[in-house]
Amino acid sequence: MGDETDDPNHPIINEFIPNPAQVDDVDGEWIEVFNNSSSEVNLNSWIINDGVNHTISGDYSIPSNGYGVICRNNDATLNGGVRCNYQASMV
Repeated sequence: MGDETDDPNHPIINEFIPNPAQVDDVDGEWIEVFNNSSSEVNLNSWIINDGVNHTISGDYSIPSNGYGVICRNNDATLNGGVRCNYQASMV
């Protein structure tokens, strides 16, 4: 099998907010993932690395051609109004 980075049909990080100015840095961080594949993708056990490996635990699926927002805090009153699909300590 070839290198997945050469495959244009797999989920990608579409947008991320690492240090928001409007809200507390910890509560406001989030990542948006776009699934441009032709089937649903479950992110369980995926690893995001920002110098440290953070593993997504539990089932979280993004539909084909859909978006998912992974937030450090899914409380919209604390995170700057972001609508989250999944809360994870890894952001």
